Amino acid sequence: NGAIIDDNNKPKPHIQNIENGTADDTNYKVFYHGIRCAPEGIIIKNYRFIDEWPEIDHIYANDFGFTNDPNALVKYAETETEVFVELLIYQPIDNAQDLIKAFEAVGVEKEKPVICDSSDKFKGDKGSVEMVQMLINSGQKAFKVSKTRTVIYWLGSLKSKRINIINNNLSKKAKLEL
Repeated sequence: NGAIIDDNNKPKPHIQNIENGTADDTNYKVFYHGIRCAPEGIIIKNYRFIDEWPEIDHIYANDFGFTNDPNALVKYAETETEVFVELLIYQPIDNAQDLIKAFEAVGVEKEKPVICDSSDKFKGDKGSVEMVQMLINSGQKAFKVSKTRTVIYWLGSLKSKRINIINNNLSKKAKLEL
């Protein structure tokens, strides 16, 4: 109503967003009030650790990591309100043969899609992603991710849902990635 917006003068919070864990002060300032500001702290705040995978189908997602950065493979599922992830691999893997062995060691099913990031170390003459192609050649149903939306769009989508991380020996690494 024309008054200055500050911590003492703002509309009441949306109770359902608070109950769902999707209330976000930065989004509130930017999208409700048009105030420019940068997000603070961790990117994903609405998460919890759970002990077992729910009765829901899954795919896999792979983020290549070659020397210093780890290759991260997750089992992944999503509903309208929830995301489920289980970190299966978190170590640098710099060649397709070792990646294929690592997939086999953690039991990645060949018939399940594996969506791979497009930052592939090995590019072919025609711009093909050779690591993805080698996974395909091994019988894996691998695909290069299609980046039709911005990273900010997808982070916003994730922030609107609760992230459920399956407890395992890599759970601490998953928490770091938040």
